[in-house]
Amino acid sequence: MCRAEPRSNRANDVQSGTRASAASAGDSGKFKNVPTIGEIRAVIPKRCFEKSLVHSFMAVGRDLMIVTVFALLASTVLDTTFPSFSNPMAIAYFVLGWCFYAFWQVGTLARITPCAA
Repeated sequence: MCRAEPRSNRANDVQSGTRASAASAGDSGKFKNVPTIGEIRAVIPKRCFEKSLVHSFMAVGRDLMIVTVFALLASTVLDTTFPSFSNPMAIAYFVLGWCFYAFWQVGTLARITPCAA
């Protein structure tokens, strides 16, 4: 269960760059030393906010190379063939594996996604 203050207070705090008061957050001074969004932006160099098509494409190329290397390594180490339909246990393992993977993804995303109040 997610403890969150009402949406109106959170939206106003984020837009104005102010801290939520300890009383409204329901915590006894837990967020006293947390910097505001404005304070964080003030210490980041302005060049970090500049858009660059070259750097963006370099990042995409780097990511594609990393994915390719991992895919090649995985294909040499792991068996990537689809299970035969003549073996029902192989199909069951394949389907269960994908189901558990889906449950893992849902659980991971539920932890990092803010809850709706």
